[in-house]
Amino acid sequence: MKHTLSHAAGSGIGPSIGLVVVAATLASPAAGQSTIAAQEAQLTAGPHLGTDDYFGLAVALEGGLAAAGAYGDNDGSRDLGSAYVFERSATTWALQAKLAASDRASDDYFGRSVGVSGTTILVGAYGDNHSSLTDAGSAYLFDRCGGAWTEVAHLFASDAAGGDIFGEHVAVDGDWAVVGARRHEHAGGFSDAGAAYVFRRVDGGTPSDPCDDTWLEYAELDASDASAGDEFGISVDVDGGRIVVGAWYDDSPAADAGSAYLFELQGGVWVETTRFFAPVPAAGDQFGRAVAIDGDTVVVTSDLDDHLGLTNAGSAYVFALDPSFGVWAFQDQLVASDASAGAGLGDEGVDVEAGRVALGARYADLAGASSGAIYVFERSGTTWSEVVRYAGSDSVAADELGFGVALSGDAVLSGTWGHDDTVSNQGAAYVHRLSRGRFAELGPGDGSCTPCPCANESRPGMGQGCGNSTGFGARLAAWGTDDLSRDDLRFFANNLKPGGPGLLFAGASALAGGCGVPFGDGLRVAGGFVVRLGVQAPDPGGNAVWGPGLAAGRGWSPGYTRVFQVWYRDPLGSPCGSGYNLSNALAVTFAP
Repeated sequence: MKHTLSHAAGSGIGPSIGLVVVAATLASPAAGQSTIAAQEAQLTAGPHLGTDDYFGLAVALEGGLAAAGAYGDNDGSRDLGSAYVFERSATTWALQAKLAASDRASDDYFGRSVGVSGTTILVGAYGDNHSSLTDAGSAYLFDRCGGAWTEVAHLFASDAAGGDIFGEHVAVDGDWAVVGARRHEHAGGFSDAGAAYVFRRVDGGTPSDPCDDTWLEYAELDASDASAGDEFGISVDVDGGRIVVGAWYDDSPAADAGSAYLFELQGGVWVETTRFFAPVPAAGDQFGRAVAIDGDTVVVTSDLDDHLGLTNAGSAYVFALDPSFGVWAFQDQLVASDASAGAGLGDEGVDVEAGRVALGARYADLAGASSGAIYVFERSGTTWSEVVRYAGSDSVAADELGFGVALSGDAVLSGTWGHDDTVSNQGAAYVHRLSRGRFAELGPGDGSCTPCPCANESRPGMGQGCGNSTGFGARLAAWGTDDLSRDDLRFFANNLKPGGPGLLFAGASALAGGCGVPFGDGLRVAGGFVVRLGVQAPDPGGNAVWGPGLAAGRGWSPGYTRVFQVWYRDPLGSPCGSGYNLSNALAVTFAP
């Protein structure tokens, strides 16, 4: 089939791009295997939700059971809060129940945190007033009793005090539940030192019936070096006999550098055994903002970490237990491949399971300013690498996707509390299924392959195209699947020059072995049979999105490889003077 490359009228993109059309459709060599994220479902509570409900601020996932909090739910009284339970059947997720506290009241913020383990769901309500204590906070446990979701326990601290905000962060695993109270005053008189409380399930006599069990406070955890303002308990997680607690304002390394603490169950007693710091602590990094643990792996985020000259880009640190010596050691630092200032990677959204870490960056611009993004990393030996990044199918600016993130098996659940569906800030959540696809990144403009035309290389290892007048190189990313029958691929480019058009195009082959050849201020990688896939005007932040539905009518077939790239205008301050540039390229081999 012969294709025609048409000129986009009025776009300012003409023959200068130099794309040549040939009358043949060729399949180039298959790209390497990579991890892809296909959206399986968008979760919403539909008519139950209203303005500023913030559904998806907190999410939890285990197997086919998901929970999402909506702590701004009013239901006739301000900020009562609620939580929603979804269950998966085949590939369909259905709303099962709306959870609410039995003693709900205004400003409880029930649903600010959620946890799932088996059929047990834990929901925090940090604004709950009980025992005449304002904002002491509490948490509620629900289980499936006789087919109905039922409140089975109401948890609060035995030494509760007003303003503790117990329940802002929670975690549950099996018979253990942990609740943070970061504003709790330490017994030594340290205000806002923080604490975490451990509760244990006690069997009610019928092992197969969790609804006759009781939950009792088992221990109060405090930092061994507690001091005022540390806010120990800002984050908590539990896995078997280990609990990790974050203290984001700990000043021991440097002011508000932060730390995290590991407690292990020894002889029936929870004992602090390890304290984690960033390898190079820095003031204000907030190490400990979020924590996650899975077996012998601990992940601690530092959402205000500055790296590569980018303020508050955020990062996460992985620590692993060395079985030979029985000590925990730093293993790797996780940073976004398209890191940007203010993205806040790891601002609460983190989970780890089976050699895979999911991180949210709610201020990232993957689908518009502060649309948010999800990054997934996988371990090979002792090295962790980013394998996929994505947004929701309808993510837009200010959605802040990734405030809440949960990982279970090959599924990632992410919340987007600022999403507007029928009303403002209604919120939503997405389930993405991770699988192995055939994507490959080509044409890095960092000098590691073909040199850029006028030594305008971009930052090493970031996968961007050659540098432009913004000081960065444009980065092309994709999410969706390699299944042509779904035609769900979406492409996102950032660091484009605002105000000028950008053209997504695809070729049947990769030039210079995937390194590209000089073209304008950039490197052209997509060659051979070429088609234009659409012109977009970047937003003021230099972001543009194409798709889905890009394959329809193109004559592409399973087994073919297509190389995608973005050409864009850069008329003022163009480093090499050509006035135009290109992103990196992505090769996609469609599933046979």
